[in-house]
Amino acid sequence: MTEEETRNVETVMRWAQYYNAPDLVRFVYECYTPDCVAYAMGNVELGDSEVFLEAERQVLAAAPKRYMRLEHLSASGNHMTVECTLLDPDQGDDFAIPWVGVFTMRDGKIAIDRTYADWSKWPGVGDFTHDRWGAKTDHCVVCRRARVDPPV
Repeated sequence: MTEEETRNVETVMRWAQYYNAPDLVRFVYECYTPDCVAYAMGNVELGDSEVFLEAERQVLAAAPKRYMRLEHLSASGNHMTVECTLLDPDQGDDFAIPWVGVFTMRDGKIAIDRTYADWSKWPGVGDFTHDRWGAKTDHCVVCRRARVDPPV
């Protein structure tokens, strides 16, 4: 394994640890580049670390006991692939969503995160889309698109 691959594996191990802690500030700022793009494939695209942090805060508010189990990881140059299982005890003992993340790394951080899962199986969280607006904002907290009907 190269030095770059070793560094990337270490980042992904911290990434899983911070997600499960949950320590969202460290999860985003220590594991992702400031200009990161995270894709929940087929659902939403989150551009830059500020938008990503806000989205993760909303997910945590909707599912405070959620955590991931890192099943496998693979490093190849500046790419990492992870296989994980998302668990949320509030959804029951049998609730589990397997998912795959394909990461493009830059300087030991995740620059592009492409996550593949059937998020529709996660009630109240999996429907996270560009239409989810932040409370009392005039824009989408995900893409910052202007809201058509600003709140009063």
